[in-house]
Amino acid sequence: MSNVGASLEQLDALAAEFRRQGGTAASLRTAVSARLGETEWIGASAQAFRDRWAAEYEPVLRRLETELGELGTYVAAKRDQLDAAGNR
Repeated sequence: MSNVGASLEQLDALAAEFRRQGGTAASLRTAVSARLGETEWIGASAQAFRDRWAAEYEPVLRRLETELGELGTYVAAKRDQLDAAGNR
């Protein structure tokens, strides 16, 4: 039989950190997208850069945002399960 247990307070903090960092990824994505949209830059290189941002980098940041939020939710659920089980 294996032992299971954790600090509920530390799990709360970990879940919150994942969620906070998901928000940071969202802020980064939003800020860069806004700045790119405001930047006066024309030509083939500019369009190629914008296309690459939209096709490659923005989706990666969006996925990071989502995944970090989901990890926060997962950790919070495990914390609640441990609490309900008496954190043995």
